[in-house]
Amino acid sequence: MKKLTFATSVLLVTLGISASAQVTANNHARGLTEVYRVGIGDVLDVQLPANPTDRSTLFTVLEGGFLDYPLTSAPVKVEGLTPSEIAARLRRQIKVIKSPAVIVKVRDYASHNVAILGLVGVPGSKTLRREAVPLKVVLAEARPLPEAARVTIIRLAAQSISVDLSDAKGMSTYVVSGDTIRVSAITAGLTRVSLLEGEINSPLRKSQQ
Repeated sequence: MKKLTFATSVLLVTLGISASAQVTANNHARGLTEVYRVGIGDVLDVQLPANPTDRSTLFTVLEGGFLDYPLTSAPVKVEGLTPSEIAARLRRQIKVIKSPAVIVKVRDYASHNVAILGLVGVPGSKTLRREAVPLKVVLAEARPLPEAARVTIIRLAAQSISVDLSDAKGMSTYVVSGDTIRVSAITAGLTRVSLLEGEINSPLRKSQQ
């Protein structure tokens, strides 16, 4: 039987997977914490240092993933690109300036989000500034309540991941845009209720009554 193990947001089939393959997957997920790929709704700061202007340099990525930049002949597709890749694309498409220097930065992050529910002081949607972010970083913003003990990460088309808040290694699990994070209390109370129900329905208990 194949055992599924979650390692840094990547599901691996441990049967037949070498240790080196798992390290490669871990490194890939860790690399996502250093990358941001622009999406719809993000606000970009596009600057041409050699050609300063008093006009706003801020542009929102529009529906369809396009940037409507005034110095290009048509809107530029930028969704899924990093800021440096967008700068390179703009340099190629700006024709009114010869060999322009272009710098692109993300001013407002909007396209990458996770939802946090349950026993937290600040529930709701949280914005990510990288392709992947450690769970502990996202939870710090949500502020788990004192009775919180466990986290379940629900990901589309993937197995849910359960992590104890006291597990330092588990709290380093990466979350990605689209995840739903549910914070709950320990289930020991439910186990006790089940035991009590069993005691009430047991033959020995009935005979004592």
